Amino acid sequence: MRVKRLAFGLVLLVLAIPMLGSDCGPGLGWEADLAAAKVYVTPRWSTDGSRLVFDGSGSIYGYDSYTVSSDGTGLVPLSVDRDEYEADATPDISPDGDWIVFAKIEGGGFSGSRDWDIRISRADGTEQETLTSNSATDIHPVFSPDGDRIAWISGRHLHVMDRDGSDKESIAPSIWAAGLPPQWSPDGSRIAFVALEEREQPERGARHYRYRHFLYVVSPDGSGLQRLSESAKSPPSWSPDGKKLAFGYPLDLVQDALYTINADGSESQEVISFPRREQGWAVSNVSWSPDGSKILFNSSAITVDGAVLWQYPSYRSSSWSPNGERIAVQTEWVFFDMAPDGTDRRLLWTESAVAGNGEGLPDAPPVVVDFREAAGAYDDYAAPGECESSAAHGETVDECKALLKVAAKLSANPPLDWDPQKPLNQWEGLEVRQGNDGSLEVVSLELALRFLTGVIPPELASLPGLTNIDLQLNWLTGGIPPELSSLVHLSEIYVSNNKLGGPISPQLGELPALRQVHLSDNYFTGPLPPELGSFAVLGYLDASNNDLTGPLPPEMGQLSLLEFLDLSFNQIDGPIPPEWGGMRRLSRLILEGNALNDHIPSELGNLSNLRELILSGNELTGPIPGEVVAIPSLGILELSNNRLTGPLPLELTQTDYMKVRLNDISLDGCLGPEWDEFLDRTYNDHIDDDYCDEGTPEP
Repeated sequence: MRVKRLAFGLVLLVLAIPMLGSDCGPGLGWEADLAAAKVYVTPRWSTDGSRLVFDGSGSIYGYDSYTVSSDGTGLVPLSVDRDEYEADATPDISPDGDWIVFAKIEGGGFSGSRDWDIRISRADGTEQETLTSNSATDIHPVFSPDGDRIAWISGRHLHVMDRDGSDKESIAPSIWAAGLPPQWSPDGSRIAFVALEEREQPERGARHYRYRHFLYVVSPDGSGLQRLSESAKSPPSWSPDGKKLAFGYPLDLVQDALYTINADGSESQEVISFPRREQGWAVSNVSWSPDGSKILFNSSAITVDGAVLWQYPSYRSSSWSPNGERIAVQTEWVFFDMAPDGTDRRLLWTESAVAGNGEGLPDAPPVVVDFREAAGAYDDYAAPGECESSAAHGETVDECKALLKVAAKLSANPPLDWDPQKPLNQWEGLEVRQGNDGSLEVVSLELALRFLTGVIPPELASLPGLTNIDLQLNWLTGGIPPELSSLVHLSEIYVSNNKLGGPISPQLGELPALRQVHLSDNYFTGPLPPELGSFAVLGYLDASNNDLTGPLPPEMGQLSLLEFLDLSFNQIDGPIPPEWGGMRRLSRLILEGNALNDHIPSELGNLSNLRELILSGNELTGPIPGEVVAIPSLGILELSNNRLTGPLPLELTQTDYMKVRLNDISLDGCLGPEWDEFLDRTYNDHIDDDYCDEGTPEP
């Protein structure tokens, strides 16, 4: 299904964010390289506000960058005829709106090498020229305010060159630049950028284990290099008068903040702080309003005093028009602009409209989109009684009525194409099949990414043939209705990335056919109900990034067919139940970022199919069980940031681990010569043969 693949693209993006610009990237793989590069790019306006340039989503239909007029006409991809593994990324537009500079990625495929070079073209994609051609990774080109020069990151260093590619120069060559866009000051006299510095000693609770990120400024000729502040891994933004910079700052493992600082490094102050999950990731994509009174970042707009104007969790980045009258907004699949107060939204681009064919859309005025909140008016659909008078519903009158009641609980933008004068198999998002008795029944409801607000309608229980419900990537509130427990054929439920909350209904455990449950990135609270252990055929459960509390239910150890379990980044406490050793089919167990305590039960060693065990960021104590380490299939073991003690188990030397992460734990003992072969043949960048006594492994 298309939307489920889109969601997988999101996973790739999130996994890639910490890597680009680190010691591991670029070079993670074609998809991850591109996803990481695109995270930190905001829509760019020409100085007169007539044209914009932005990145497409890069999840299915291609990896293109686009330009479009601010009135919604003239959408053009930078490259029309690109090969399968080519991509255009991180574009910027010249102040006069005539030229686009961007990174061109070519060759390699998913596992081969890639060549990243800087290109320039006309705004319509013509007259392309290559400005850099070397073995380094060239990325994030940015025009100077006068349009005469370009700053970019090449390899690990900040560079500048003339607009035609001449006079290339590495500035601040002694500083290791992160793979983030440099930022010119409004007068073009200075460039701000983020740099990496290796830690002398690992710090417990540090957001980045091996490196710290610092904000620097430097003149384009390389003079006046100055370190201003420790920073998050995100590009800064200059105030319109050039006197201040705004930037992200990681307070701890779960809190981020937006800071401002004077351009001379004085008067650093916190503007606002928040739990990281509320913004999706660390503060990034900061943009000042032209009058300097407001700041955009990620999915929020605030005043310079920290008052929140609006928050939309699905927004990836946004930027002000030069006159301050519009805001361009980039999400993962749509691009639109709107008034500063969030009204008058106009759709400029959607991924589905382009579908990777390399052709621009016909000139047309932008579609007005109305992203109403749950309290707003709902779309006006036909009355259920019209189903009886429609010849198209002779055999599906009950389903038609139920669906119109479902529609009454939702608001979609644009409204759902559900017309009683059409047969159900022509209704948007539905799959209709013939039942065993010859009657037609609705078996699938797929309305992901439809800007739905409202609640999950309990009237879905009136569709007894449903096997799949896909409502992910919307703005739904409330909880999962207990009425859905009557859907005895339901096998898949996707509600990730909404605003759902409240406890997880124990009635879900009454669904005999449920195989996949996706609840991640919501606001579910309370403990996991023991009734979840009643799922007879459950194979996949993801409830990560919620606000779940309480202990892990031992009853879940009865899930003998479960293969994937992710409960990471909640507030779950207590021990890991030894009964969980009964989940014999389990392949991936992810419990990172909770408050789990007590020891790791040796019974987990019974999980003979386990390939990935991630328990980092908890309060686990005691030794690492040798029975767990000895699982033959285990390929990833992450136990960092716990309170584990004792020596490393010798069973590690008998494994072929690809990755073992044990930083920030208080193990003791020494690694003797019996460890040499293990350390040589495996990728274990957080275990070192200097590990000894009661110290922590060297990075």
